[in-house]
Amino acid sequence: MTYTAAQLQQVLDDRMQEGLYLEFKRGEALVPSNGSRQELVKDCTGFANAGGGTILYGIAEEDVDGIPAATTLSPVATQGAGGDWITNVLRSNTSPPLSRFEITELAVPGGKVIAVEIEASSTAHQNLIDRKYYQRAGRNTEPMVDFQIRDVMNRRLRPEVRVTHRLVNIMSNGELHRKALEVSITNVGQVTLEHWQFEIDLPHEVIRDTSDTNVSPLLNALVSTWRDTMSLVSDQNGQRSLRITCGDPDEEQRHRLIHPGQTSMLIDPERHPTIVVEVDHTIWRQVHGLPITWRIFLPNSQPIRGEWRFDEWCNF
Repeated sequence: MTYTAAQLQQVLDDRMQEGLYLEFKRGEALVPSNGSRQELVKDCTGFANAGGGTILYGIAEEDVDGIPAATTLSPVATQGAGGDWITNVLRSNTSPPLSRFEITELAVPGGKVIAVEIEASSTAHQNLIDRKYYQRAGRNTEPMVDFQIRDVMNRRLRPEVRVTHRLVNIMSNGELHRKALEVSITNVGQVTLEHWQFEIDLPHEVIRDTSDTNVSPLLNALVSTWRDTMSLVSDQNGQRSLRITCGDPDEEQRHRLIHPGQTSMLIDPERHPTIVVEVDHTIWRQVHGLPITWRIFLPNSQPIRGEWRFDEWCNF
């Protein structure tokens, strides 16, 4: 998913801290030189060999209550330090070539912030500059030892999937926004996928059933068809969401195997009424700013997570 200016602003507003999936670098760290090339490859392969993550180039940190946190911009201003250069460095200095990443350049005063979003890899990637393997651990990226390298290389023996999620516009005007949810999973690995589970959490106020001409709330209209696949959940702030689940086996204990190369719709309109999210002026304030989040749990693997930001499914 392309990194946005809103996400960058939230990092600064919330004074986010580095962690297993997030790292900050000052702009001067991204200078086309031998030293920066080695550090770039080290950091990106470290995330790929762990669970994936995001590196933001152009962020300065300060101590907040004794812990480094993102506070201000420190833009990338060096000529030539951009997405094309990063892509070339990563693909020509890793083995096998690192390819599952996305780069976004965001213009800011004094230069730009560059977001490099790296997916978890299906095998271990080696840094060809120093011939080492690295892995993200907490807030640090460390050289890997033998058993760690073997473990990551064995990911090819586990299911590997690609998730496609999109919103289909049904109606959009000054009074009402209505969009259908579509999520599919493709098995791009070499092992048949079984014993998996998909979860999606949505603000319960906005769920509708398009098979009902009155567009009645899902909580009333769909309970007979979804039965055990949906429930109300609350987060730590007390915000209520409707959680819908599906997977293998399904609610009737039937297998939903996904073979290599096969794609399956996770929200299947042939089995359940189409689900849409709908916002009008009566509920806009209740749901403003809330994302729609989803997760897929796979055997012996880290969960795959994603979301639709509020401005994607409601853009009054």
